[in-house]
Amino acid sequence: MAGHVAAFGPPAEREVTYVVDRAHWGLGIATEALAALLELEPTRPLHDDAAADNVGSLRVLEKRGFVVSGRSRCFARARGEEIDLVHVALS
Repeated sequence: MAGHVAAFGPPAEREVTYVVDRAHWGLGIATEALAALLELEPTRPLHDDAAADNVGSLRVLEKRGFVVSGRSRCFARARGEEIDLVHVALS
């Protein structure tokens, strides 16, 4: 297994999520998995958040039509520090 992709939450706040194992980064897996999910998930808008320094994830979202809808700061438990967060949406 290389990772997962999913949509969750109520229709007005529906979000996408995906994770790809580091060994599989750069192979287009996240981009293709997200494309397949978007074909199955009719809800729009869809939302996601990504760390501002996670250029790979932001590029995946951009390739699938997501656009920046805002920015904020939050505490990232995995990193143990505050980070800049980019909010994106697909209409």
